[in-house]
Amino acid sequence: MLRSGDLTEEYGSIILLEDDIYPSPHFYNYAASALDYYQDDDRIAGISLYSPQYNETSFMGFRPMQDDVDAYFLALPSSWGQAWTWEQWRRFKAWYDANADKDIAPIVPPNVRLWPESSWKKYFIAYMCDSNLFFVYPYLSFSTNFSDIGVNHKTNSTRFQVPIHMFPKEYVFKPMDESLCVYDEYCELLPDRFVRLAPHLGDSDLVVDLYGVKDLNQFQATHILTSRPMPALASWSKDLKPHELNVVCDIKGNGLNYGLLCDCDKTPLNINAESVCYYYNVSRRVLRWCRID
Repeated sequence: MLRSGDLTEEYGSIILLEDDIYPSPHFYNYAASALDYYQDDDRIAGISLYSPQYNETSFMGFRPMQDDVDAYFLALPSSWGQAWTWEQWRRFKAWYDANADKDIAPIVPPNVRLWPESSWKKYFIAYMCDSNLFFVYPYLSFSTNFSDIGVNHKTNSTRFQVPIHMFPKEYVFKPMDESLCVYDEYCELLPDRFVRLAPHLGDSDLVVDLYGVKDLNQFQATHILTSRPMPALASWSKDLKPHELNVVCDIKGNGLNYGLLCDCDKTPLNINAESVCYYYNVSRRVLRWCRID
């Protein structure tokens, strides 16, 4: 994989598609447009062709907030169709060479710590977290993943299949500073973006933890917005989707809590029937058929 990225030195930019990736007919035009637009922004670590519907940190469904452009920003690299400029790849390799012996556990999500040392993506996540960088992700995917039997999959699966872009269009982007849809490595909106969308929150000195799985020992904020049970100063429902909309639209209820970080239980939430129903749009009857409780 690292040798593939090194091809940027020869070609200037590359699009990387592994053998289980199926691209949209329009993947090249999108990648070229996005690379051209963001090539001078040092905060951008690469361009994703894939649009995830799964949060690999919480193991739940993921839906980004919609914006008036074709892309949003996420502090996780893409491995299912991605593009880099030479400069983007060069910066990663320089970090990788300088941090070969670095303990990355304190700076990456807990599940990423368990990935094998052979995973290039594990170190690219660490690089992005350590350097406060983002990938550009399309709202509608330009690649999808067959998850064929192989090194990473023991059985065939459609879990990572997503709809792909089938029609040509002119792609519209905006600078990251102007975007309200900027997500961290847990697929949570950045606090300053959340407060811009929901001014009634007041202070952006908070941890956004709507999935309830963050390692809270990594944070020093005064407040938290979370799905974990806690003594709440304010609460909102989990009715609208994506879940951020409940706070943005001020839909009062139970499910999302705002309070002092010091009052919050630091135990990550476990997946349960309620969260499966909410994030995957299935009924409890289906879960009973599948013997999930």
